[in-house]
Amino acid sequence: MENYATINHSRRVNKRDILRRFFNWFLVISNYLMTWKGLMIWNNTDRPVVVLLSDNIEPGFLRRGDLLFLTNYSQDSIHAGDLVMVNTESHDEYEVRRVMRIHGKSDGYIKFLAKFDGGQSDDGRELYTLRQVWLERKDVVGKVKGYLPYIGFPIIWMQKYYLQICLAFVIFAQFAEKRPETR
Repeated sequence: MENYATINHSRRVNKRDILRRFFNWFLVISNYLMTWKGLMIWNNTDRPVVVLLSDNIEPGFLRRGDLLFLTNYSQDSIHAGDLVMVNTESHDEYEVRRVMRIHGKSDGYIKFLAKFDGGQSDDGRELYTLRQVWLERKDVVGKVKGYLPYIGFPIIWMQKYYLQICLAFVIFAQFAEKRPETR
């Protein structure tokens, strides 16, 4: 009879342990999501922090693996020499470019040409759609306000070895919180 009570007690503890783990993970994930959404609202962009994945911006001061901080405030004007992250209709990916030339009107409407730092000329024909010659403010995802060098390399590494990391994480999670029973 005593063995049955011990087994029943251990089942109850396991259910509680599973519930505790679930709520711990829930808190971690919800904390991350709330922080990310707060940064999106604060910086007025859907990508407040990004990792520079390509080395096309070199030989400038940014390199592949740098963590970039972006803002997209409507009152921030764009000037020649600024680094902006753009997304055009013709490309699915976001790219960091340096603003080279600006064409503005008296009403405040501007268009601009941008290029990679490593490029020889404006991107005009290779980046934009056939009917689009200039970039507009609506194409700007954010203006680069700061960066941390090489901090993004773990993100690049995780994207490259995604399946191996998931497998290692699952194996680690199985053995992570095995506690010895106390009597």
